[in-house]
Amino acid sequence: MRLSLFEVAAREFTNNGINGLEQLRMLTTDGLDCLIKQIHKDNQGAGLFIPFPPQESVHAMHFWTNPKHILGIPFELDQVTKELATTWNHARKAEAEATKLVASLDLVKQPDAFKKETKWKQL
Repeated sequence: MRLSLFEVAAREFTNNGINGLEQLRMLTTDGLDCLIKQIHKDNQGAGLFIPFPPQESVHAMHFWTNPKHILGIPFELDQVTKELATTWNHARKAEAEATKLVASLDLVKQPDAFKKETKWKQL
């Protein structure tokens, strides 16, 4: 709720088994997106909607927990603040952009001899 998540929305996360940061960390990014969509779908018409900024903050928390886990650094809910979530969100987006950039670069050109429709000598 420190991240502007309404109490009823926070309760939906706990009702779906996300009782702490470790359960959040174990979700994939796609799994977290599906959970948010499921919360919206289950409560359609009941007035429950998670606005985009709190969704981004939840994704930022998710992003932050993985390096902490990998490095063996303890992470607790009391460490989570809105300001840090903003910082983590910028880092998450920068990492995603860097990954896209590297993937878009054609670093290794395939030699002509190995391109499709090359006539190979038969032995």
